[in-house]
Amino acid sequence: MHVVDTSSIIDLSPYAFDVFSSLWRSIEGLIREGRFVAPRQVLEELSRRDDDLLKWAKSNKRMFEPPSLEVSLKAKEILSRFPGLIDANSAMAEADPFVVASALAPDPRPPLFPRRRLVVSEENLKPGKINIPAVCSHYKIDCITIIEFFRREGWTF
Repeated sequence: MHVVDTSSIIDLSPYAFDVFSSLWRSIEGLIREGRFVAPRQVLEELSRRDDDLLKWAKSNKRMFEPPSLEVSLKAKEILSRFPGLIDANSAMAEADPFVVASALAPDPRPPLFPRRRLVVSEENLKPGKINIPAVCSHYKIDCITIIEFFRREGWTF
């Protein structure tokens, strides 16, 4: 189960849909299987754009899950422990605590997927910086880049 951050989806934008169609079909296959998900807040962050990537995201809405009560409570807990994870002065909602919370919350589906334990993000772990990799490290959640995700899936293009 892969919970995807906005940064990784944006990093896919140079891969034109018409040129890298097999990449996009592969991602959409994982979306259909429920293995490539993101909290709905990621779609909200993507909505700040007006491009083909946003059109793709909107056509793959099933990827973007509304937060369950459990995810919302876990996001609140994460923010109380790591308030620097978001910009408190931002007027826009931020997805980061929901990305990590989605990785921590039990999967509501049958036991085939008992827990989400992997986050895909382009942020880098930096000493003293509170970001997705730092919070994932605290909770012992693997955090990988989109390229590492491709490698783990065994994809080549």
